[in-house]
Formats: sequence, structure tokens, C-alpha cells
Amino acid sequence: MQTMQPVILHGCTTWDQERLPVDEFGERLKAVQKIIRDNGLSGLIVYGDCRDYSKLCYLTNYIPRHSWGMVLVPACGSPCLLANVAGTRDLPFVRLLTWIEDIRPAKNAANEIKQFIKDMNDNPNNNALEQTIGICGGEQMRHFLYKEIATECQQYNLKNVDMLIEPLLHRKRPREITVIREATNLLKSAVDAMQVIYSKGGSVMSAVIEADRVARNLGAQDVRLLYSIDFGLNLRPIEALSEERNDPLIAYIAIEYLGYWVEAMVTLTQKQKSPAYNKASQLLDFYKTTVRSGVGIEQLVESSMEIIKPFESHPVTQGRFGHSIGLYLQEKPLFELSFGQSKIYEETIYTVHAGLTDNNKDHALLSAIILINQNGNEILWSSV
Repeated sequence: MQTMQPVILHGCTTWDQERLPVDEFGERLKAVQKIIRDNGLSGLIVYGDCRDYSKLCYLTNYIPRHSWGMVLVPACGSPCLLANVAGTRDLPFVRLLTWIEDIRPAKNAANEIKQFIKDMNDNPNNNALEQTIGICGGEQMRHFLYKEIATECQQYNLKNVDMLIEPLLHRKRPREITVIREATNLLKSAVDAMQVIYSKGGSVMSAVIEADRVARNLGAQDVRLLYSIDFGLNLRPIEALSEERNDPLIAYIAIEYLGYWVEAMVTLTQKQKSPAYNKASQLLDFYKTTVRSGVGIEQLVESSMEIIKPFESHPVTQGRFGHSIGLYLQEKPLFELSFGQSKIYEETIYTVHAGLTDNNKDHALLSAIILINQNGNEILWSSV
């Protein structure tokens, strides 16, 4: 889901060591360093910024709020975090958010990369099969930064290894599942608050603002909202006050908690359910019984396209029926035919979308969050 968001993210920012202790990140580092060694890499550079911090946060717990950061990971040894902050005075704040001990300002990134390479060469245990350094997030970097890195790594090949690291993020570790469960509790509280205001005669905007307030008070790091004042035809961000009251109320909310995302599509009505709503409910029921380990994405998408007839996918879904979710709001695989060869696996979490329209006046948006386990699945949250 593509939404407009604040320039500065302003929710609760913390490292909860009870839920995500140091040993959790130690295990993640071991897994990443094994990938480095198994693929003949000397080391790994992982970039993240406020647009997509998923891989950076996976290794460090650090989320850049205004700019970017990088973690430099040798094949053996401890990583170094480069934080693009205003100056050294901001480093104590960064230290509160990560387990990494070696934290440096990214102002002189080129010099830090040079030192990283020297340390790798000096480490007798860091013998790679090839003179290659992996890089994650290279496509997000500004050109000048990537050029600086490439210049300092001239004696090495730079290899994009996003595809090697992404499976680690896709399959959720036990503590990650626990955090996402808690995030869905925040989501439920926010949607319940929205429903209470709406049932008392409140406007669409007052209902979604209440959802935002409740989520932030419960510890959300970020909340993103879209709502409709034309009965679901179009969804928009909060830009100006409005007292419009629609029936149905159709909205979208995404919540980030301790770095992890959950989302909901909501259709609330005090009238009889419309044909689009009933068809969307049918599609959601199909997902709840079908999205299990071993099922192919192509099968899910083709079945979904048949179920929704004579309706069409609502434009807000961008022609997709869902996707994986976690440290990134829209993880791969996406539930669309371009990912038809992909399959569902255990220990993964998906958000499934039932967004339908008759291209006239009947629209409905529903969704569910599904955890895939050895027994089939578990519904963590559902619109119905």
C-alpha cells in the first residue's frame, strides 16, 4: 500500500530489550555472516534509510528517522554502524537504539569504508574465496554515496546481495512473531476506537484521528492513515478537517511497532451489508482456509480473480491480493501473477486484501493478517 506519510516520523522510538534482547541480534548476525562466508564474500555493507530500513534494522535495531545509516559487517568479527546524524552529540541517542558497540558518524563515510576494508584485510580469519564485498540497499543510495563506496572498494567487486538476505527477513523468528502479535493488538485497539466514534455518529475524519491517537498512545512508532469521503471510491490522507460522514466508512491504517508493520483495511457500516462487502467477506474466508504452507501464489491469485467476479479489484489494492509483511510494510512475495512461481512457507506472515469495486457506487475494503505455522495458519487479525 502506497501512502503519504509525515516528513518526520514522530511516534515512540525505543529498543525494547525484553522483547528483542542482545542475544536475538547475535543470532541474526551469525546467520548473516554464514551467508557472507558461504557466498565467498569478504564482507557486507547494508544500507537503510527512512524509506526502507528493514535489513539495517534486522541486524542493528536502528531505524534512521530523518536520513540514512549503514552497517559494515565483516565475514568474521563485530560490525560497525555508521549513522548519518547531525554530529557526535547525537551518537548517545543512537546508542540507546542499538546493540552495536562500534557506532560512528557517517559524515566521513569514505574514510570509514577504507578502514573497514583495512580491518578485513588485517583479520587472518577473514579469508574469502573471492575479492568481493556484498551490498544491500544499493539501489536506494544516492548516487554520490554509492560512488564514494565504489571508489574505496576498487580492489573488490561490489555485488548486490539483497536476494541472499531477504529470506532471513521473510521467515520470522519466534521473538519477531511475538512482537508482531503485540502490534496486531495495537491494530485491533485502533480499529475498535475508530468503530466506537463512528457508531456514535462521528465523522469519518474524527474516527480515523481517534484511531491514530489510540495507536500512538499504546506505543506505535508510526501510523499511516487513508480514508474516504466519497463512500470508498477514493482514499486520501489527512490534509484538512472535514465533518463528512459516510456510510460505509472505508479506511486504511498501517501501524509500526518496534520496527514491525501491521495493516488493516476497514469497512464499517450501520446499514445492510452491500453485495461488494459480502463478496469481499467471501474472499477473506477463502484466504483464511487456503493460505497455508506449500500453496502457490499463482493458485491463490487465479482463484481470487474467479471469486471476486462480477466485481473488480479496488484501485487501492494496485491489483494485488496481499503480500508478506514485517520490517517492511510490503515485503515480497506479492500476491500477484508476477510472483506466480513463489509459494507460502511456514514461519511467515502475510496480509491478505479483499478490496472490491463495481466501478460505480459499491466499494468494500477488508483484510486479514495470517501467520503460517505447522498446523496450517493462525489469524492474527481480521476485518470480519
